[in-house]
Order: sequence, then C-alpha cells, then structure tokens
Amino acid sequence: MVNHVVEGPVSLQPGSDQTILTTIGDREVQLTVKGENTYAGGALVRGGMTLHGGRGSVLFLDQVLWVDHDVVEDLNNKFGYLESGPPINSPWNNSQFLSHSLGILEKLPNTTLTALYMNSTPALGEYAPGGDGDGYTLFVPTDEAFAALCPHGSPACASIL
Repeated sequence: MVNHVVEGPVSLQPGSDQTILTTIGDREVQLTVKGENTYAGGALVRGGMTLHGGRGSVLFLDQVLWVDHDVVEDLNNKFGYLESGPPINSPWNNSQFLSHSLGILEKLPNTTLTALYMNSTPALGEYAPGGDGDGYTLFVPTDEAFAALCPHGSPACASIL
C-alpha cells in the first residue's frame, strides 16, 4: 500500500500533460493525461472523489500499480500460506476493498484522519463497489498532510485535526 500513497494533493502543472509523483514508499509514479483520460503509472484513473471539505482525495484505478500476474504467482508460491480469512464487509457491504482498507488504516499511526474521514462518509462504498474487475487503488494522505493544511492552532482546523 505504501507505493499507492502520495502525500498531499495530486495535480498537473498548468500546460503540462504529465508529472512524476513519489509515493511514501519512495517509488515514482507518472501521472499522465491523454485526451480525456488520466493515467497513474499506466493505470487508467476511472474516477475519484475529494473527501469532505477537500481534505484529501481518492483516485480509483483500473489496475494495481507495479503488480502483474507473474508477481502475484511468485508471491503466492512463496507466501501462499499467508492467505487471509473471510472478506471484511463492514462498514461497506458493497465494497470489500474499502472496508478492508479502512481496517488497515485504522491501525496505522499516521492515517488516523483518513480513517476518520472514511468512517464519516457512509456513501463511500458506492464509489468502489466489489466485483470481478481489477480492483481499486486508494491514495491516502498522511495525518501530517492534513495538518499542513492548517496553521498551528487555527480554530478553523479544530474540527479536522
């Protein structure tokens, strides 16, 4: 997941059709616009949403970055005994991806605000329903990224930090 997370907002410079972003896992991902489509690391951005109040965003991709069939097969051969139990379906019955992601984010020390905002967005599961597709990618801003939006001690930020 750390290679699917970019700190701060993702945007292109005016007049540019591409930019290079560095994930918190220190991998580079190229964001490119071709016609009406946007791509992140070659994966089609199928949509996105801004969290309440513009305090972060989620981009939904049509494939997992840097993972292909060969990588999955190799990992399964090496670590198949680590497969997980039944899918997590709460709080979004229609989105195992988001429910599972939330379970992980709630346990990480630097993603508590994203987890809080996800929990405060009941309709979020409608944006990433489960199915037979290639899945989704969640870009998660760190708590520091949220804190950087507000001057220290700003009363306007008391409700988000």
